[in-house]
Amino acid sequence: MSGPTHRGVSRRSVLATSVLAGLFGAPRPVWASEASVPWRNWSGVLVARPAGRFAPGSEAELIEFLRSSSGPIRPLGSGHSFTALVPTDGHLIVVDRLAGLLGHDAENLRATLGAGSRLGDLGVPLEAIGQAMINLPDIDRQTLAGATATSTHGTGIAHRSLSGYITALRLVTAAGAVLDLDVENDPDTFNAARA
Repeated sequence: MSGPTHRGVSRRSVLATSVLAGLFGAPRPVWASEASVPWRNWSGVLVARPAGRFAPGSEAELIEFLRSSSGPIRPLGSGHSFTALVPTDGHLIVVDRLAGLLGHDAENLRATLGAGSRLGDLGVPLEAIGQAMINLPDIDRQTLAGATATSTHGTGIAHRSLSGYITALRLVTAAGAVLDLDVENDPDTFNAARA
């Protein structure tokens, strides 16, 4: 069981950060090019040997990397999916450092969250602003972006998949372009991005 430690930081997040630091070292942006370090999904069924891993600490670092990179690039969440979304011989973008509560709207009960936020880590910061997730899946180690990309759902016939609760999102394309999307300004692209 992973309970809170100091200031709402869980043992899981400390361990995850320690693993990232062990793999990539401390300097920002975090980059590793050891093609010999394989990537595996949580079950071990999917395996890849990426050319490198990049863990941006900010949107600006992500954009810079995407604009200067060539070849296949895949984003990496928690690796919980059964489908072959991540395996590549190109580069992996690790979204773990793009996490946390970025802002909130108390009046409309909306929160802006980083793509790398683990579902199980959102309870404390959301509670602090008087909000909560409407519904959660039984596995809470998924990243918000991964749960969105795989149409993760909770339980109950009256609840949508988690992506159905997204009201706006910022998408950084493979070319490094930034798209701010919502249902009013570009409904087709917004619905494709959140589905």
